[in-house]
Amino acid sequence: MPGLAITVVDRRFDSSGKTAQVWVPWELGDGTVSVGQEVRLTGFEGEEVGSGIVRHVRSLKWMDKRKMVQLEVDSNLATEVAGIMIQDPEFGSPDTYDYGSANDQTMVCLCERVTKTDIARLVRLGLRDMNAIKAATRCGMGACNGKTCESLVRQVLMEEGVPPKSIVGYVKRPFIMELPLSALLKETKQ
Repeated sequence: MPGLAITVVDRRFDSSGKTAQVWVPWELGDGTVSVGQEVRLTGFEGEEVGSGIVRHVRSLKWMDKRKMVQLEVDSNLATEVAGIMIQDPEFGSPDTYDYGSANDQTMVCLCERVTKTDIARLVRLGLRDMNAIKAATRCGMGACNGKTCESLVRQVLMEEGVPPKSIVGYVKRPFIMELPLSALLKETKQ
């Protein structure tokens, strides 16, 4: 998940104090996580910090493709949680890539130093969603917010034989977005 995103921690969730509720932003497709699923959690540097249970996935029309995922986690690690791990760390680790020829060293994302080879390898493994590529490589998470690299990633996808209509584009995120508290709360009748 984007390093620029915030999490919300609610320790009032469990009166015993053993678990806490943590809300994290989510930009990957529907069905990637589901209610009741146990997921591995990441910290702010992408390291695995533990596990939690998905309790709710909140998606409203005004949020575009963005969602908020409510997690139930051990209270001791609540403030360490930054995201959900959807792949093994070695899969996305830059030092495991086969960089190939010098021509493939073209930088696609200058902010995060992601090369054409990095993107092509993920496409060959089956990725078609630019948000999943962003999660694996950080391509599009730099200072330009994907404005520079988006068209280049799309170009690499097409060079690898992906039809343009099957490419899932980046979720557009403003640099700052107000989030009403009601987006995190369940609707209740009064």
